[in-house]
Amino acid sequence: MSSAPRGLRISIILVALAVLAAGAVVAQTVVGRRDAATLSAAGTGTVAKGLAVGNAMSFMSEAQLDRLMSDAAAAGVTSVRGDFSWRLVQAGGRTAYDWAQTDRIVEAANRHGVGLLPILTETPDWARRLLCVVPGACPPRDPDDFARFARAAAERYAPLGVRAWEIWNEPNLARFWAVPNPLGYGRLFVAAQSAITSVDPGATVLLGGLAGGATLIGGGLDPRPFLRGVCLLTSACRVASGLAYHPYTDGTLPSKTNQLSAWAKISRTTPSLRSVLADSGVPDLPIWLTEVGAPTGSNNVVPNYVTESVQAQIVQDAYATARTEPGVVSLYWYSYRDEPGLVGAEAFFGLKRADGSPKPAWQAFVDVR
Repeated sequence: MSSAPRGLRISIILVALAVLAAGAVVAQTVVGRRDAATLSAAGTGTVAKGLAVGNAMSFMSEAQLDRLMSDAAAAGVTSVRGDFSWRLVQAGGRTAYDWAQTDRIVEAANRHGVGLLPILTETPDWARRLLCVVPGACPPRDPDDFARFARAAAERYAPLGVRAWEIWNEPNLARFWAVPNPLGYGRLFVAAQSAITSVDPGATVLLGGLAGGATLIGGGLDPRPFLRGVCLLTSACRVASGLAYHPYTDGTLPSKTNQLSAWAKISRTTPSLRSVLADSGVPDLPIWLTEVGAPTGSNNVVPNYVTESVQAQIVQDAYATARTEPGVVSLYWYSYRDEPGLVGAEAFFGLKRADGSPKPAWQAFVDVR
């Protein structure tokens, strides 16, 4: 990712300083804090297997959707994670809803008995904040507009078996939230969670999808201070069903990552995501790893990828290591199939090649139990 513009970096730095200052106050007032070493003493031992596909499902043909869900079912996947784009559903305005794409996804999943974890994300033009013109990166002016969409989605799909939702994707990255803002995201989450559970009280509503490798230089906020800000400034952490997190390892086996890695931030750093949750009064909040992956090629000159055999090793190691992490309950591999239309290594994260032939990682994924 290229560096963010100077003005954007300054805005993000100011937000980060405010969050860090608030976090310092909380650290002094929390009673009975458990440190990272204590919290990482034992993992859950059981990690559900998911498959993450981003926005690809919205643009698949009927045959491609059917093959995806058939393969997912055969691989023992608990659920498939992908975008339910607000921008597509309500492109026509506040009172207009076009569910054609998402209906196809739900129908295909149900035909094959596969669960779904929809990501509610992307603001339609009419709902964007003023001066924000980047599709996919603009938060809404009014969280209540987003909450109405979330409620409508739950009303339509909860009766069809969709009981879990992830609110936004990587809101601590400028790529998906123009100026990452813990307060703004926390308010959005609380509004959406309330709307969904008013329809389906037993729904699972996940916070975040936080990017593990976010940095100020890259136009983002580290997930730990971002999460601390969300928990401190809003009730989001107290009402969430779980925290979604993306600990990409940049080609390293998760079990071999160092203290600077996104994976280590789960429980092995000070602070860690787990210790922030403990400080915030929710020490047992489950963590869902809703994106983990490794690309096997690139269509530009940056050699930031691994061999296909190493990708298969990372699949095996990721699930084994996740079972040792405290409170980690699921891991979604990103992604299903290579997409040549994307840029750089992003085009080559698939367990299968663009022609549908399996890489060694596909069998490694199938073999995960």
